[in-house]
Amino acid sequence: QAAARHHERGVSVGERDAHAGRHERTLSGLEMHGLRGHQIGSRVAGMRITGEHRGDNGDINGFSHPPRLMQKITPDARTRYRERLSPSLWLLVTVALAGPMVALIFVPVGSTVALVAGAAVSGLLVIAFIALNPVVAVEGDVLTAGRAHIDVRHLGSPTALSGEEARQARGPGLPARGWHLIRGGIDGIVVVPNIDADDPVTTWTISSRTPDRLAAAIIAAQG
Repeated sequence: QAAARHHERGVSVGERDAHAGRHERTLSGLEMHGLRGHQIGSRVAGMRITGEHRGDNGDINGFSHPPRLMQKITPDARTRYRERLSPSLWLLVTVALAGPMVALIFVPVGSTVALVAGAAVSGLLVIAFIALNPVVAVEGDVLTAGRAHIDVRHLGSPTALSGEEARQARGPGLPARGWHLIRGGIDGIVVVPNIDADDPVTTWTISSRTPDRLAAAIIAAQG
């Protein structure tokens, strides 16, 4: 639709008319707003890419980018092996004998008091003796033996021993520069060489009731 006065001819140039008069040429560019409204005004249709709408920074200028895969890597901290080096049954019985000795002290006070005191002392000593014993564990890639721990990448191939070989390993064959955790009444032994050049300890010698399982857990953590 033409704007006002566009259908008339012969309008002076000062009116910035886009149409020339009878003896005039058109002056292109002089008319700034020749067209009113949006009836014949041209425009480019908005561009849209169909697909999933993303509310994050993936939509830039209307274009959707493929989602980025975020991979969270967590270290393997599962427990492969755990053993408490608890004392043998005979050793626990020996510790429990302290209870009757304490009961004899309280006999003059009364038999009931003596029995209660003796039983309490025996139970507390047995529980404390078990709880205070060290734990051997392989958690993730760390070998823990009591208060000591070491990354398995610093260890060589473990050797599980029992019987006479274990007796030699925890006796005459115990290395002078090695670190050891040995408990009486436990037959099995696992010997692990330390391959860390900066560590003065050459081997780890650890008691275990299931030395084959402990050695397998160390190998699994290394692999």
